[in-house]
Amino acid sequence: MPIGASVLTDGASKPIYTDPLTQKYTGSMLSPGITAWHALAYSMDGNGQVIAYQVGQNQWLKVSDLLADAVITPLPFGSVVFSYQAQASLYRDPLLKQQQGKLDQRYNAWAATAVVKNSQGKTLAYKLGQN
Repeated sequence: MPIGASVLTDGASKPIYTDPLTQKYTGSMLSPGITAWHALAYSMDGNGQVIAYQVGQNQWLKVSDLLADAVITPLPFGSVVFSYQAQASLYRDPLLKQQQGKLDQRYNAWAATAVVKNSQGKTLAYKLGQN
């Protein structure tokens, strides 16, 4: 997992576990409305599949409670993506659910601050600028 990565949920409350195997429920739930959680570590099963992400001390989330196995990772300062003047849709959230407009076709290069990828490394989205 890249340093500084965050995992994504749908914003609904999800159970928090005390152990990396997610067998011991803490009795607490994630705060609703928050969709990105900073991941400190992850645990894997015997087949090498990620089964949980650590989001705090003794706080683990099941992968099955996350969205599309997507991880958002900060990009180095000065990173640029190119749109080739396409009128791509812009979204307010990394889950691409809240559309807020389109890219301006007069421009080709955009400052990117983060990237959302799945576990196979496929890019799902970029965060442009600081908003």
